Amino acid sequence: MRSALFALVLAVAPLHAAAQSSEGLRHLLALMANDCAIGGARERFRLAAEADPAAARRLFVATLEAGPPAETLDSVRAAAAADHERLAAWAERNRDKAHARAFLADGGQGAYVTRAVRSIELVFRGNAIMGLGLVGRSDDRALVASVVSEDPRYEALARNALAAMLGR
Repeated sequence: MRSALFALVLAVAPLHAAAQSSEGLRHLLALMANDCAIGGARERFRLAAEADPAAARRLFVATLEAGPPAETLDSVRAAAAADHERLAAWAERNRDKAHARAFLADGGQGAYVTRAVRSIELVFRGNAIMGLGLVGRSDDRALVASVVSEDPRYEALARNALAAMLGR
């Protein structure tokens, strides 16, 4: 009986760990949609990444290689389009105000949605770089350097991440 219970525990333990990891990765992914470089968010991000460093590293690498998850981008597009419709209706009613006219002249819904998508991509990739500084390996340095060469806005984050990776 005792060995059967032990076998059951051994069989269930990986399933429990996988569920925790999956929940932990969902939490980490949710954190990545926000600025994780300031205040308490930085500590929550660090704890989430360090809870399962190998899985977090895979998530960060995938984010740098392919961007945020498609579902996230779809959600951002839909929310931005809805926001634009609401703001456009307001601007139409308030054409006499300068900021309403500026909104109406600012490229339309397509440009508004594009800016929202670029913004969330910037946040995700910045957080992925910061995350690799926490759990990345030395062979991740080339990936971080290539992201910076494509977009120098990541340079300060990358400098800190690369220094942390060199220290491991």
